[in-house]
Formats: sequence, structure tokens, C-alpha cells
Amino acid sequence: MAPADTTNGFEELLGEQARELTTLRIRAGNPSLRDIEKQALVLFADEGLTSLPISTLSGLFKGNYVGRDKLLWLVRTLMSWKRPGQDPASTPVAYGAAELDSWYDRWEAITAARRPRARIAPAESPVPEPPSLVAEPAKTAVIKPPSSALHMPGAEPALLEAVQPEGISGGYGSVHTLSGSIGAAFALAFSPKGTVLATGSADGTVRLWDPTTWRPIGSPLVSHTRPVVSMAYSPDGAVLATGSADGTVRLWDPYTQQSLGGPLHEDMGHVYAMTFSPDGTLLATCNGESICLWDLATHRPVGDPLNSPDGEVVAVMFSPEGVLLAASRHRRGVQLWDPATLQSIGKAFATSSTDFVVAVAFSPDGNTVAIGSYDGRVRLWDTSTQQPLGRSLNRHRGPITALAFSPDNARLASSGRNGVVRVTTQPQAQSVTVPTAKRAMVQALQRGLIALPALEATHLNSTVAFSPDGNRLAIGNADGTVRLWDPGALQPVHEPVTGHTRSVVALTYSPDGTRFVTGSGDGTIRLWDPHTLRPIGKPSTGRSGPVSAMAFSPDGSLLATGGDDGTIRLWEPATLQQVCKPSDSDAGHIFSVAFSPDGALLATGNDDGTIRLWDPHTLRPIGKPSAGRSGSVLAVAFSPDGTLLAAGSDDGTVQLWDPVTLHAIGKPSVDHAGHVFTVAFSPDGTLLATGSVDGTIRLWDPHTLQPIGEPSQRSEHSITELAFSPDGTLLASRGDSVRLWVTPLMSLSLE
Repeated sequence: MAPADTTNGFEELLGEQARELTTLRIRAGNPSLRDIEKQALVLFADEGLTSLPISTLSGLFKGNYVGRDKLLWLVRTLMSWKRPGQDPASTPVAYGAAELDSWYDRWEAITAARRPRARIAPAESPVPEPPSLVAEPAKTAVIKPPSSALHMPGAEPALLEAVQPEGISGGYGSVHTLSGSIGAAFALAFSPKGTVLATGSADGTVRLWDPTTWRPIGSPLVSHTRPVVSMAYSPDGAVLATGSADGTVRLWDPYTQQSLGGPLHEDMGHVYAMTFSPDGTLLATCNGESICLWDLATHRPVGDPLNSPDGEVVAVMFSPEGVLLAASRHRRGVQLWDPATLQSIGKAFATSSTDFVVAVAFSPDGNTVAIGSYDGRVRLWDTSTQQPLGRSLNRHRGPITALAFSPDNARLASSGRNGVVRVTTQPQAQSVTVPTAKRAMVQALQRGLIALPALEATHLNSTVAFSPDGNRLAIGNADGTVRLWDPGALQPVHEPVTGHTRSVVALTYSPDGTRFVTGSGDGTIRLWDPHTLRPIGKPSTGRSGPVSAMAFSPDGSLLATGGDDGTIRLWEPATLQQVCKPSDSDAGHIFSVAFSPDGALLATGNDDGTIRLWDPHTLRPIGKPSAGRSGSVLAVAFSPDGTLLAAGSDDGTVQLWDPVTLHAIGKPSVDHAGHVFTVAFSPDGTLLATGSVDGTIRLWDPHTLQPIGEPSQRSEHSITELAFSPDGTLLASRGDSVRLWVTPLMSLSLE
């Protein structure tokens, strides 16, 4: 593995590292993040490792930057699993081992490409950029400043608290107070980098805080004449907007702590809430009766306000992607809106009929909405399922006035009318780090395959094959043509390739991707250049019947074919010259051929109901055939590690075999209602896919033959061919059309 190119951008290098980590995880058998965490603590306790949190592991698989030691602890942990399903080794790869060199080099390249954190040095009251969000809680005295509540009666002295979870999930630990007086806090917002927490007070002031030291930054921002009840940072952190009970919205430069011009409007009423669009061009505000959008370039409203006759709007927020706008309406719950049309989407998140919703906030990934109520509770909701996440957080004595997630999704800040601000560390069980659409896909994949739009196919009896790099899907058709498709764009990339005079029934790429081979009912085999799509040399000669199956040896040095004449032939791929005599066989039609991963065996599925093993250099039989079945063996495939041989038969069963002894392993499956034409292992060996005359595709655990999820939607025609993409995330099938399916392995990159 070559080290990363330091000329690449920081994000590209992190993406490359994430892909390599995912590959390493797949090779380890796809252990869960929890199992990885536990194994790391076992392996590296003597190296000083006390924690490798799931949030850190998840971030690494998604392309986050971390220190070298944490990266190498993860890599060495994954390397301790030698084979999928195998218990991890008790002795890890040594810290300076040669197999870690590429990881050292890649991390150094990423670190070199990492841009230093931008610092703006204003003329006065600079806002520091602390190096980390994680602060050791300091036990300080409780400071209770005089009450200065001007809007809500009964406000208590202010107290800003940092709350850490206890050992149990969702628990709350000791409270540590912050120095400085803020009065009753009615509004708060984290800066985009999470390095500053802004609070709006009942005395009309705005204060900035360092969340690592919990000390105030500079002097209060003074301009509002009544309580500051709402605030928001622009996505780039260059603007802080504040809204007040005095009917104004003001914009501030948080670095210079100076006002940016006059107020947006002189008479907006009580500005309950505000939010910036993700691109920073719009500001949404609500004043209890309506939602207004403002153009930040002109400081003018965009269109007419959205009035809410069925509920008082008291909180509003854009989702991180900008595709949703959430607004809370007291007893009506939280409603989602399309910010382009301001039309409502779906039903409101349900709340108690006696519960006033007064604050709302999206998590940074858009998967969760936090809802604060008049009763002092904070509730978390899943935006895709519209279901609550766990129990409510009942921590405030009095109404919630504001909510804010930190940018890393690790903290949720809530403020109450009693002046208490709580910064709660999110329990890991509640930490979600993928967009809503991806989470929905993961949930769908647990139920089986997800169908993509069908590719064009006007001829039956096609065969399909992915190129080794996964960038092309080749389709062989009954009219003798081959068409190449881009599986990502779902578009053909060239005119059909012509040459055969009868149906193309077998097709495969060489392991190095430099050629693909087609076998036809016309009895010939042809080589093609996959880039120019021109034939390489002349077609084969000497066949005595149609070619029905073919496979390359793992090293690409041999091409094996089988046909309805009952013989196997071996070919030199560069010249299509036979390298030895055809096999002698009394097994009848050969439906399928497959090389073992080490190239030492060649297996065939035969018309007489047997599986046979052959020496791939001499074509002499190895051992005895498998026990015969009542019908034909139509498909065979080795698992990637070579320990299993799967076979599909015309009696509708799928059977696993020991490729050394050809003894059956376990009982056959009986879930298909007819011929099983095709079997295929995923590249990581965790899935077995089968296709049948019943028009369905089924996924199986290849070790237990237990079904995974539900079968695919039934096709009008038989599923005659299946092929996994090299990364295992797509499955191509041939039925009434060629179709691509998203497999459960996609969930590895979506966790």
C-alpha cells in the first residue's frame, strides 16, 4: 500500500484513509464498533489506552482527523482479527511493525496537508480558538448574581452548568459551575467550531464564553433594551444574530464584538427564535404569529411572512442540509416545512396536549430534533421516523428558553427561565452521525435488498459481470451483443459490442481488468479490450458446442470453460490456445465452473446432479464427485476464503459443501420455489446471494444458511445471473431486465 500523496487535499486524504479503514474492517469480519472498542482496551491497556470511544471510531470510518496513536490503535485492533468470524488475537501487531508503515506515512501526509485553524486577530476583545472542546471539569464556587429578569416574572439568579454523564447510559453526573454573571439566560448558541458559547440575557446583553475554561470572553455586547430571547451564528461564524423582546434583530461581528449596522427591523414584536440557512444567505425569524425570511445581503425580507393561524410559532430552525425548516407552535408540536415554498411537510411531532413547546434545535447531522417545553423537559425525536428517542430529559425547574447542539454532536445545551444553562454530554447511544436519508437506507437494508432503477435490456438470457475496479458493468445479450454500463450513473457508456452470431451466455473480466472474455452459443470464445471495445486477436476454434460457463483463474493465467458437450477446456488467455486436452466426463452438460481462491481447484456443477473437482493444470479429477442429487447442479461458487463451496440445484435447494472432502455441510435450504440458477458470494464473504426461477433473489448467512432480510420483489422472469460489485455494495441481477440492488454491505459506510 503506497503512502498517500501529499499533494492531495486534506479532505481527499482523510477520505482515502477512511476507505482503507473500512476495507480493513471488512477483512476483519465487520466487527461492531463496540467490539472494536472492547478489543482495543484489552490489547493496549499496557500502552496507556484507557478509552477509544465509539464516537471516535465512527468518526475515523467517516474521515475524521485524529491523533496518530488513536489511528494506529484502531488499525492494530482490526489487524488482530485474522479472518472473518475468527476470535481476535491476544497479541497485537507490534507498534513499529512493517505492515504499519503505510499508515504512518498516510497519517503524516494528512497532518502535513491539514490547514491550521484560522485565527482572526481583531482590534479589541479577541475571541480565542481553544484547541479542544473537551475540558476537565473544574470545581469552582457557585456564583449567584443578582436577578435582572426583565421579561419573564420570577426569574432566578443565573447559573451556567457543565453536566457530564455517569457510567449508565443517559445518566447525569456532577454539576460544575461557571464564573461570571449572565442574568436569566433566554438564548444561547455555539459558534460553528464549538469554541465559543454565546448567551443572551434578561438584561438585554449578549455574552461570549470559552466552553473549555468556562470563563467569559471580552465585555458584554450591549444594544438591546429588553431581554435577548433568541440568537444564531452564521455558518461561517462571521455573524452573530440576536433577537430581543424590544422588537429588533441585530447582527454582530463576534470577533470584534461590534454591531454590524442597524437593526433588521424596528417593530418585529417579540422575536422568539431565529436560524440561518446552511449557506448563510438567509435568516429565518419568528415573532409568535409568523415566520419571516431575511436576505442577509440586503437586510430585506424575502417574500411574504408565513402566518400560522393554528398555533403560535415560538421556535424555528433550518436543518443542516437546508432542506427542512422546523417550527414549534406551542401545543401543536413541531412542524417541518419546505423552506423554498414554506409548505408544511408531514404531520407535527406529537406532544402532550398540555405541553407548550417553546424551543427546538436540529442535531448537526439532521437526524434528531431536540424539543424544549414549558414544563422544563427536553425531548429528542428522530426526524425520519418521527418517534421519540429515549426518555425526556427532565432537568430544568421551569420553562426551557433555548436549545443548542455543539457542532460535533457531543453536547446539548439547554437554558431555563430560572437562569440555569445546562451543557449535557450526549450519551453515546443517542449520538447519531449519518444523514437522515442514510439512516433510512440502513434500516431498509436490514429488511433486504434495495432496488435501483432497471437498466435497459431488450433481450433475454443475458449474463452480467463487473469490471475489477467496479466502474463498468458488462451485459451479454441474446442477440450476440455486449453492452457496457456505468453502474453509478446507470447509463450505457458505448454502442453495443458486436461479434458473436448467437447469444452471449458467459462473460467475465480478467483479474487485472485488461480484457474481458465472452462465450457464446455459436461455440466461440472472444477476447475484448475493455477500453477500446475492439476484439483482441481471433476467436477461439475447436469447440464442439455452445459455451455455457467460464471463469478466470485468480492469477489470470488460465481461462476455464464448460459447455453442453460435457467437457471442460483450459485456455491461455492471451492467445486463446488450449493448454491441454479437454476433460473426459460422463456428467453431461456443465452448467457452472469456478476456481478456488488459491487457484488449486476447479469446481464444476453438472447435469448429473454432482459437483466435481479438477486439477486446473491437467484437468484430471480430484477425488470422487459429490453425492448425486435428483436433478442438476446449476451453479457453484467458492467463498472468498476458500473454506466453503455453495451450489444451487434445479430442485430449488442451496447447499454448502466442504471443498476438500465434498461432504455436505448442514442441511440444504428449501426457500426457493424452483431451479436455483445462480449463486454468488460477496467479496468479503459475509453474504451469499442466490437467484431462482421463482423470480426472487435471496441473501443468506454463508455459514449457517439462515436468510438475511426479506427476498427481493418477485421478477416476472427467472433470475439467471448474479454478480457482486468489487466492494460488495451493489448486486447486479438478470431477470426480466438487468437490475442493480443495494446490498446490506452498504451499511458499513453508513453507520
